[in-house]
Amino acid sequence: MDELPSHKWPGYFQPASSNEGDVVLDPFCGCGTAVHAAQKLNRQWMGIDITHLAISLIEKRLKDAFKTGLAFEVLGMPKDLDAARDLAKRDKYQFQWWAVGGGGD
Repeated sequence: MDELPSHKWPGYFQPASSNEGDVVLDPFCGCGTAVHAAQKLNRQWMGIDITHLAISLIEKRLKDAFKTGLAFEVLGMPKDLDAARDLAKRDKYQFQWWAVGGGGD
């Protein structure tokens, strides 16, 4: 029997363990595979990650994959100059990743 590649696990397990409309939680999103599969399978989802690079990557991935009918809110990202300055003061590396990721575009 062939092994199921790990990047396909969310698409394989979510239908078996949840129904349309259920909420899927991914507390360590990384590149967003689980939330992408949840969106594709008509699940509600909540994704959490600590790095601004991962959050930016997931945002782009979802916007590219789902051109219409996609609405989500990103919390914890700087939305104005004061918040960006605060992030830079607290963690210069996360500020760099936030800025490289689009800086709130």
